[in-house]
Amino acid sequence: MLYGYDHAFKEWNGYSTYMNEDDMQVGGRDIVLVDALSRHIPLVSKQPTIIFGVDVTHPHPGEDSSPSIVVVIATQD
Repeated sequence: MLYGYDHAFKEWNGYSTYMNEDDMQVGGRDIVLVDALSRHIPLVSKQPTIIFGVDVTHPHPGEDSSPSIVVVIATQD
């Protein structure tokens, strides 16, 4: 099922508190990629930076014949 931008943004806001708390524990740095819609990624730092994206798709509960699928992508400046 595909969701529109508004739904995805609403869901993101719901998870942001949890993710920020987890991120603070590991000393990470948050970046808002709202500008990605205009194909512009904000500068993270003056040093070379790599950004990873990860997505996992799981089968429906009880469906033992299908695997979970993981995708990892990265970009480096």
